Amino acid sequence: YRVTIHPSLSKEQRAALENGVEIDGKMTLPSEVRVVSREEGRVVIELTIFEGRNRQIRKMCESLGLEVARLKRIKIGSVKLGMLKTGDYRHLTPDEVHALMTSAEQSGNLRRGLNDKI
Repeated sequence: YRVTIHPSLSKEQRAALENGVEIDGKMTLPSEVRVVSREEGRVVIELTIFEGRNRQIRKMCESLGLEVARLKRIKIGSVKLGMLKTGDYRHLTPDEVHALMTSAEQSGNLRRGLNDKI
């Protein structure tokens, strides 16, 4: 995700995002944080999460006193979304399907028989 937050991100807040934050009574999994740009009073980060709870990123930031001004999903697994607008879609390439299937197999989340249906 590409996230624009206010105010700027402190080292402590970044470490908390990277180590996991308590939301809704449970700790999140650790996240990856990369600072894209900094301006006075705001920062743009790329935040990679490894679970998908309801409004997870907004809740994580809120718990650290950060306001999310903009939130955009830029990638799902290895599939980059590019310039897709809200509500738009595109077909996956064969390589993207293969990469997603491989990832699902490695995580143990692929149901038996699914390969035969694709």
